Amino acid sequence: MPRNKISDNIEGIVKYILTKNYSYYVIQQELARMNLNVSKSTISRIANKVGKQRQLCLLNSEKPKFHRRRHIATPSIVRRITSYINQENPPTVSLMAARCHISVGTTFRTIRDIIDARCRKKTPVHRLYPAIVEKRRSRAWRMYRRLSNEKYKNYLTTDEAWFYLDASRGIRDIYYVRSNQLPAEIKKIEKNDLHPVAVMVWAGASSHGKTQVYFIEHGTTITSKYYIEHIIEPLIEYDISRLFPGDMQKKMVLHQDSAPGHVAKYTISYMKEHNINVIIPLEWLPKSPDAAPMDYSIWGIMKEREHFYPSIAAVAAATSTTTTSTTSSATSTTITATATTLEGGQRFVRNLQVEDRIWTLSHDDKYFIEDKIIAMLHSEPKTTIYFYTFITIQGHSVSLSGSHNIVVIAKRETKSQFIRASN
Repeated sequence: MPRNKISDNIEGIVKYILTKNYSYYVIQQELARMNLNVSKSTISRIANKVGKQRQLCLLNSEKPKFHRRRHIATPSIVRRITSYINQENPPTVSLMAARCHISVGTTFRTIRDIIDARCRKKTPVHRLYPAIVEKRRSRAWRMYRRLSNEKYKNYLTTDEAWFYLDASRGIRDIYYVRSNQLPAEIKKIEKNDLHPVAVMVWAGASSHGKTQVYFIEHGTTITSKYYIEHIIEPLIEYDISRLFPGDMQKKMVLHQDSAPGHVAKYTISYMKEHNINVIIPLEWLPKSPDAAPMDYSIWGIMKEREHFYPSIAAVAAATSTTTTSTTSSATSTTITATATTLEGGQRFVRNLQVEDRIWTLSHDDKYFIEDKIIAMLHSEPKTTIYFYTFITIQGHSVSLSGSHNIVVIAKRETKSQFIRASN
């Protein structure tokens, strides 16, 4: 559609005001006082002498020619950009464009089309110092022998973690302002980085279930005496006897980190007196996510879910619920699932046991977990479904159906077996 022609009267007035070196906004206000509604783009076209081309009807037949030199990726520029992207910490695209005196778009095209490179994010990993590498090299095989042949079921892995409440305290980091109004005040989120509100939590998990969640008193130093009186003694009285009943308690091994209160002589001697097998500091494997699921998995899930609780009391009330849905075991009322899988072209029905990665969850998490299972199956369709089996508590069932395998929750079975099912 052709643009409206700029009248000679408006063009003359705008050219006159332009001689006073006013900004486009001021010119627009001056024209508004004359009851002339002129946009900034029209003022810009008059200033760039596009009005003459419009009057000559050149814009109706062909586009105006702007003589702007397009940036060209010369061989020297390509070499410079190649040297930039080969660095360990390459600069940003904007900085590379500024250094080469070219546009950001030309820089993108040079990297993508000429150099044929793609930007990738670095994978965050834990830094392994030489001492840690040596410890892992000398201790890994012994730890593997201790966990192999399903002996990991005898282990109770424990850890403590800090929960900081200075991030948001339940306050959202956004607010809305209407486009035609000015905000009454600039809203802020105050953070206390020097003395943040925090609470330390201690917990443990095993293939037989989870321990209670123990909250450390504020300002307390976890010495060997405090560790025994407030954590180990309640652990022996309430948790170990429940998770490892009868003769299973003799095989139970407590897996903890090398904190000073954990490896003190008084703590080790107390464990020996009560016949509790403990991984000694010389056998503990540092920086090992596979051997310490509490440190590298469960704590991360709990902190993500409890990020928006406003107080320590709210965290304490929610932590017990969260651990129920994150520990990879069933509760005291153990139940299992029956999963229909396709393996080797044959259809099987497998009665799963507690050790087959069955997770409990609350009613509030039901639909979230179902969506997560479906997303996992779409991303990894070849994986058998019983690796992603989730169940609800109190006997409620979850059924997933579709183009993938079907999961049905059933009562606990005494044996784990494969049963050939009819197609």
